[in-house]
Amino acid sequence: HGGFVTYVGHDGEGTAYMTMGGGCHGCSMSKMTMLEGVQTMLSEAIDGVERVKDLTDHSTGENPFYS
Repeated sequence: HGGFVTYVGHDGEGTAYMTMGGGCHGCSMSKMTMLEGVQTMLSEAIDGVERVKDLTDHSTGENPFYS
């Protein structure tokens, strides 16, 4: 649907920080995508990553679900 996730950074405690854009920005399924999709893939692929945190303000954007 034209959505994407961008890596912002990480800390030394196992958290990777991300933002969501395109069709993911404001989408009602964004939390599920981040936790069940992105977090699962990153934690399996990268040692030390245990969780992800979405920094996106999903209430902004052209037509957000969360407003």
